[in-house]
Amino acid sequence: MSKQIFVEEQAFKGADLLVLAGIIAASLAYLLVKDMVASNFAHPGPDLLALILIIGLVWWMRSLLQQRLKTTVTRKKLICQLTTGATHKEKIPLAKIASCAVVKTPLGAQWSGSNLHYGNEKMFSFTGRNGLAIQTRDGHQYFVGSRRVNELAAAIKQALLADKP
Repeated sequence: MSKQIFVEEQAFKGADLLVLAGIIAASLAYLLVKDMVASNFAHPGPDLLALILIIGLVWWMRSLLQQRLKTTVTRKKLICQLTTGATHKEKIPLAKIASCAVVKTPLGAQWSGSNLHYGNEKMFSFTGRNGLAIQTRDGHQYFVGSRRVNELAAAIKQALLADKP
């Protein structure tokens, strides 16, 4: 196994989104209980819809909390492993990297469209558009999000320099 120069593990940290979904789920649960007590199941349609929405929101919040992103730089390749329900793993040989640019977006711009996923770009990120934009020699584009962007860029640079004779 190659020596790891850089390892970063990230988890989804969108607390604002989780709080909003939690408030909506709690409100729906309150309305469901209130309606069931008041009507004694006279109209089960809206109650069933509210129950389905609550279950869906709780399942969605749970799946967000289970998401993980592991970024590893070795002497030969960059490995991005995104675990959602399934694991998506991409190994990018460092020898095939044509360009690598640090992208930093302000925190206030996180939801303003600057975190767009472009069609021809594979994106591995929990941090919006904060990370490295990588283009390979064969034309593939990747975006690797990182909370430690400068360290990731330095690790790739170190690995590329160590590989040259």
